[in-house]
Amino acid sequence: MTNNITNKNDLIILTAGGSGGHLYPADSLAAIIKNDYNLELVTDKRGIKNYKGELSQITNHSVYAGSIKGRSPLFILKSLFKLFIGTLQSITLLLNKKPKLVIAFGGYACIPCSIAAIILRIPLIIHEQNTVMGRANRSIAKYATLITKSFKNVKFLPKNVSTVYTGLPVRKEIIQLHNKPYPKLTKTGKIQILIMGGSQGAKILSDIIPETICSLDKTLQKRLEIHQQSRAEDVERVKAAYKESDAKVTINSFFTNIPELLEEAHFVISRSGASSVWELVVSGKPSILVPLPYAEDQPDNAKFLANNNAAIILEQPNFTVANLKKHIKTLTSDSKMLQTMSNNAKDLAILDAPEKLAKAVKEVIKGK
Repeated sequence: MTNNITNKNDLIILTAGGSGGHLYPADSLAAIIKNDYNLELVTDKRGIKNYKGELSQITNHSVYAGSIKGRSPLFILKSLFKLFIGTLQSITLLLNKKPKLVIAFGGYACIPCSIAAIILRIPLIIHEQNTVMGRANRSIAKYATLITKSFKNVKFLPKNVSTVYTGLPVRKEIIQLHNKPYPKLTKTGKIQILIMGGSQGAKILSDIIPETICSLDKTLQKRLEIHQQSRAEDVERVKAAYKESDAKVTINSFFTNIPELLEEAHFVISRSGASSVWELVVSGKPSILVPLPYAEDQPDNAKFLANNNAAIILEQPNFTVANLKKHIKTLTSDSKMLQTMSNNAKDLAILDAPEKLAKAVKEVIKGK
């Protein structure tokens, strides 16, 4: 896939995995620096189909990459072979393109190009989205020129590499929500709930939430307007689970109007990936967070909000109908609590994260 680009003297290569958590920060940075630098993107076959926005307007390159996390020995062997081939592809690409800088946004698809940058001694910036450095970033971090951080405290940072605290760049449509007032919640009015499961959806949210809503008092159910993301294969099952409910429910595997749904939502039920957490912070949305089990980063990401009284954490073993029902009843009956959680979330926001990251990029290119 190749798109037309504007010719500029200094080339920056962006490299990232295909999920939204890696996509949106890269896209936000591209929007800020596109007029100053020539930009190109390196990802894998999965990612190259997912990029939209600014990243779809620049030259895209696909290289081989593979995850080696928690799979069989044969799978790991195949992934290592893909990594080797992808690294050779990336070395060839970088030798031909001669970029001034490579910026890695995480995900295993960024590893081949990052290794190539290290081998060729091209400056490398790593942007770490989470409170716990991801495995992909961790494997290359000690060779980086600079690490930019979404959170002030990040586990597994190498001691010998400079860091800059930038916050996490979010979409401009989300930033625009920061100054919007929290939606008024009356004693009899509609209550909007947005349910997000991350880029892969979340089966447990599809299992527990419909049953919980159906167990609520009918008067409360009639006030609820729910937009729920579920995996494509679960959509029909989730719709059927809501049939006994009096709530107004929309189920989809992907919502194209998340900024609009966030603006209208009184609270959100979600996983706690970094991108989701920072969108909740910037938009000022109270939330019930269900960290993905065995994900090192998500519990600490969730604590960033919960420790500041902006979210409620329900670890997956405790994400039961009884517990969720209790919290939904509390939130829907306490407008002051919701407003306070909203204000607390907004107080954590770093609205100029893209600009901070762009400044770091310029200083590395200048050799500072």
